[in-house]
Amino acid sequence: MDPIFVRTARIIGEKGVDFLSTKTVAVFGIGGVGSYAAEALVRAGVGHLIFIDKDAVEDSNLNRQLVADRTTLGRNKADIMVERAHRVNPACDARALAVYYRPGDEDFIKNLHADFIIDAIDDVPAKVSIAEICYKLKIPEISSMGTGNRLRPEMLQIADINKTSVCHLARKMRKELKERRVRHLTVVYSKELPHKPIGEGHAPGSTSFVPPVSGMMMAGYVIRNLLKEVNIT
Repeated sequence: MDPIFVRTARIIGEKGVDFLSTKTVAVFGIGGVGSYAAEALVRAGVGHLIFIDKDAVEDSNLNRQLVADRTTLGRNKADIMVERAHRVNPACDARALAVYYRPGDEDFIKNLHADFIIDAIDDVPAKVSIAEICYKLKIPEISSMGTGNRLRPEMLQIADINKTSVCHLARKMRKELKERRVRHLTVVYSKELPHKPIGEGHAPGSTSFVPPVSGMMMAGYVIRNLLKEVNIT
C-alpha cells in the first residue's frame, strides 16, 4: 500500500483504501467549496477524479479558494487542482475539464462515468439540471447550497433538500426540482440566517472558513457512501 494512505487505512483498512482507488468522482466547480472537496478526495485516495471549471483565478478568490494564490492568478482553476492532486498522489488519475456545464446536457454527465458527483457551482439552472439528470440516471450526488454571507461553519448540515430551512438557494432549488418531479437531493446547507452584505454590489460576502467546511463535509459524505459498497462506514 502507498505510504500516503497508511493513516487512512487505520480507519477504513487496506480494503477500503484499495476500493477508493478504483472509484471515479466528478467535482463541478473548483471554487471556495469545490476546491476543498476536491483536495479531500485526493487525500482520501479516490483514484479517478474529474475537476470541472471554466473559470480562472482572480484576486477576489484569494480569501477562500484553495487553488488561489499570487502564483496562480489568471490560470484555470481545474488545471491547478489537477496539479495539486498530482503533487499529493502522483498515481491519481486526475483530469481537468475547463468548460461551463450547459443545462440539459445529459450526455456530458453520462460520459463522465462517475460513481459520485459533487455539485459545487453557483449557477441555479445548471445546479437544477445536474440534479435532475443525476436523479434520472441514478448517479449519486451531493449539492452545495449557499455559504455566502455566513460566519458560522458549525451551522452547516447535510440533509435531503426537502428537509432544509432558512437557506434561500435551497428553497429555490426545492421549488424547481419539485416541478421536475425530482424527489430527493442530498445537500449541504446552512441554518444560519445570512448577514446583510456591507457596501455596494451584488456579490455575496464570503469568508475563509465557511465554504471550505461545506466542501469537506461533501467529500466526507461521498467517501462514506462509496465505502458502504464494501460494508465499511
